Amino acid sequence: MLSLLVALSIGLTGSILIYQSAQNARAHVTREHQLLAENRAFALRDNLAILAGELDRLTLLPQVDPTDENPEPEEQLLENAHHHSVLYNTAVLLVSADGECIGTVPDRPEFKNRSFRDRSWFQAIKKATSGVVFHVDDDPAFGRTVNIVAPIVRKKKFVGAVVGIIALDQANIIVPDLRDTLPPQTEAILVNKAGRVIFPTNQSSVNAGSQWANVVQAASLDVSGTMSGKVDGEDSLFAFAPVQAKTDFIVVFRRPWRVLVLDVEHQAMVLAGISLFSVLLATLAAVWLSRYLTRPLELLSARAARIATGQHGPLADVGRMVGGDELGALVQDFLEMEKAVQQRDRDLRESANLLEQRVAERTALLEVTQKALVEAERFAAMGKTSAAIAHELKNALNGLGMAVELIVESPQNPRVGRLRTQVLSEIDRLRDVVDSLSSFSHSPRIDKKVENLTSVVRRAVDLLADLIADRGAEVIV
Repeated sequence: MLSLLVALSIGLTGSILIYQSAQNARAHVTREHQLLAENRAFALRDNLAILAGELDRLTLLPQVDPTDENPEPEEQLLENAHHHSVLYNTAVLLVSADGECIGTVPDRPEFKNRSFRDRSWFQAIKKATSGVVFHVDDDPAFGRTVNIVAPIVRKKKFVGAVVGIIALDQANIIVPDLRDTLPPQTEAILVNKAGRVIFPTNQSSVNAGSQWANVVQAASLDVSGTMSGKVDGEDSLFAFAPVQAKTDFIVVFRRPWRVLVLDVEHQAMVLAGISLFSVLLATLAAVWLSRYLTRPLELLSARAARIATGQHGPLADVGRMVGGDELGALVQDFLEMEKAVQQRDRDLRESANLLEQRVAERTALLEVTQKALVEAERFAAMGKTSAAIAHELKNALNGLGMAVELIVESPQNPRVGRLRTQVLSEIDRLRDVVDSLSSFSHSPRIDKKVENLTSVVRRAVDLLADLIADRGAEVIV
């Protein structure tokens, strides 16, 4: 039982550790993925700010004035700017207030004399007359491009614009942040809040109702975060962050959960192996410990059972069965107690035998004494009975003697008649005494009869007349 509890506790602890480790690792992976999106969005924001700042600087130079009808200063300035800059990989255009391209560096026939009057970005910059506008376009010659437009304002009047064009299919400073040094199997897109995909260029927009669209909708609140969902039936983790920098661009990274949790699963397997090994080791240790602990207890139980049943036997060699720890000391003390109990039992048996002998002797003595007491009581009873009989006979004889003497001395005495009655009464009394003695041979019998109490009292007074006279008393009936 102890082994099972230990194994279960270790297994439960290992499971909790594995679960907590998986949760912590999942949270760590999620946070790491979000930091990736935020760092790349921050880098892209810096690059776009640099691009916008470069164009703002050009528009503020006095040489840039499309209204002077002298394009040479502008062309020379743009040539120098493009020559010393790697920001705009395609071209830098000078556009008039009417939307006509009046200069391009390098000289690109695709843009020369081209009109941008109807383009939405030109209408937006013309109305704003301040700030930089970022616009994504699909150019027939260069593919998908990011157009950065800065207005040229002179005397609070829009006189033209400088347009920096970056082709995303060519080397540029935007794409590396979305493509290079990414974790394995990481998919990255650059999208605007409307859902139009900027990069990669082989996609036009996210599918409505897809998980990508849900992520774009969540990122449109200008906050970074993460979201889990399925893409093509595969559980994935999305991380998004707004680029800002006066754009509505959003960086989104997707990575399958199976790749993200690969290390987590490996850690879980390692922890599971460690837990299994710990359970096995703990089970073996618990079995050994249980055996180590239960052997002394079993010995104690067996000895206690023998003591309870009154059995005694030779003591086993417990020195090799128990250790020198507290349990071993307990067993030794218990065995010493058993020895003391055995000795006490022997002393009790000897005392019991001696007590039985003394009781027998005292019982015999008591029986003899009892017989003597019975004899003495019998003789005493006989003496008391004899004394009572003698007293009764003496009283009766005294009365008869006195009556006879009076009759003999004075036959003519008037009391002789009354004495005759007294003599008869005494004779009856003697007869009663004899009957009383005879009653000991059979059960007594009580006869009920009606008697005159006055006569009974008078007889008693007559019987006690001498005693009454000796005491100087008088009885009136």
